[in-house]
Amino acid sequence: VENGCRNFALFYQPILRASDDKAIGSGAFLRWDCEPFGRISPAEFLLWLENDSSFSRLGNWILKTAISDGKKILEKNPDLIININLANRQLEQPEFHQQLLSYLKEQNFPGKNLCLELTDRCRFLNPDFLKREVIYLRSCGIHVALDGSCLLDLRLVRSLPVDIIKIGRDFVSHMKSSDKDQSLLRALCTFASESRIMICAEGIGDEETLSMIKEYDIYAYQGFVASGPIPFAEFMQLPVMTGK
Repeated sequence: VENGCRNFALFYQPILRASDDKAIGSGAFLRWDCEPFGRISPAEFLLWLENDSSFSRLGNWILKTAISDGKKILEKNPDLIININLANRQLEQPEFHQQLLSYLKEQNFPGKNLCLELTDRCRFLNPDFLKREVIYLRSCGIHVALDGSCLLDLRLVRSLPVDIIKIGRDFVSHMKSSDKDQSLLRALCTFASESRIMICAEGIGDEETLSMIKEYDIYAYQGFVASGPIPFAEFMQLPVMTGK
């Protein structure tokens, strides 16, 4: 981080509409190459790094890079939405609003093409503060999603005026064999529909799981069934991006 975020990179994964499998967005995911160990998963370092003073600089780098890449993505498909994870430490920065808006202005990037996903640890923020932040972001035209791990706190699901609820891989992977998970998803979809919130399912790894989630009121999905997170150049050549 101190060396200009050297060896960090963003990988991209398409988000597809469940009704017709058309690309409607892309998730941006952090990767780190560290010799001699190769590519290190964020799961190995991100929680530790979030407690370090350098994390705010990395968070800003992620936002700036994703918005810059997103501008090129919009040249191919002006309707796509770029999804970026947002940690609690970023929201707590006094200059966060100013930094975010400056990145959007620099790239002439429309707020409506950006979705910020509140990650797990955001649920530990003061509820009133978090609600004000969501309202502010949406007032800028920016979409706000609630990460699937935040479903552990139903208070957030009920009180935050988000646009999207993400259902995580852990939940989806048990659906085939769990009647309870299927019932819970059905109830969540009903709640979301009545609250005008969209549901996006993550971690869809095969056609069987995809067919199953399409039986519910799911708006969008992402997973290896379409593509895993890949480098930006490769992402731009995906059939779902080129329309081939």
